[in-house]
Amino acid sequence: MLIQTDEYRRYLLEVKKSSTNTIESYLRDIKIFNDFLLKKQFKTITEIDHNCILEYIEFLKSLSKADTTILRNVAAIKSYFTFIYLRGKVNLNPTDNIKLSKKVKSISGILSEDEISRLLKAPDTTNRKGIRDSAMLEILYATGIRVSELINLNLENVNLSAGFIVSKGETDRIIPIHNEAIKALNNYIQNSRSLLNIEKNNALFLNLNGKRISRQGFCKLLKKYAVDANISKDVNPYIIRHSFATHLIQNGASLKDVSEMLGHSYSSTINIYAHLINDNVKKSYKKFHPKSL
Repeated sequence: MLIQTDEYRRYLLEVKKSSTNTIESYLRDIKIFNDFLLKKQFKTITEIDHNCILEYIEFLKSLSKADTTILRNVAAIKSYFTFIYLRGKVNLNPTDNIKLSKKVKSISGILSEDEISRLLKAPDTTNRKGIRDSAMLEILYATGIRVSELINLNLENVNLSAGFIVSKGETDRIIPIHNEAIKALNNYIQNSRSLLNIEKNNALFLNLNGKRISRQGFCKLLKKYAVDANISKDVNPYIIRHSFATHLIQNGASLKDVSEMLGHSYSSTINIYAHLINDNVKKSYKKFHPKSL
């Protein structure tokens, strides 16, 4: 296992005096989290960050897990990371500032369309790195894919002539991409990636050493561009994903279509975004119903 729990089990039993049911429940939840991390190809416990915890919560929601189940999972993970942080096994506790009410709500806010526009314009596309970064940001917002899906894209997952990518996540799905994203991605493939002269590596997004870009590498550059774009919010991949879905719905997309693009179950998407549909319905009702004038 990536997450070692022997010491943690003793801590729960001997120090916390937790019940047998609580201990077994926490360890079971941590094992599920461990399996999630292994599928995402994490190698060490120190790689796990705040964004990873948010993505795991979103993953649980996509499985239509009950609010109480998600809350228990988060409680178990917070307890474990607090334990290893206090013992100096990690330098930062990735569960800090992860707070859920008794009813699970959207974890973070969104960026406005203006903020997204500024973010997408932040990379300097006169150099190879900026061309790559521009393509990554464009694809992330154009598709709403998870950061793990973004960095694991391969060349064969892209069809620029047809205007779509194939995302290889929890469920494989075809997601359309708009013209600006197509242009940015084509510019990257032709004028940035090709200069690395990599024949054996079929990863789409490479670092300047010709290796697949890491999650940490992408999150670091995303933070940088948020600062460059003068965005004061805590920008992370989940916020871009959430903004993608919110902007689609606000502009008239159906929950069913958005849930398919996100790789969510329909019921999970309803739980997160139904209030946006309700707002649109209310506006339409007030505008068009003869008795609302």
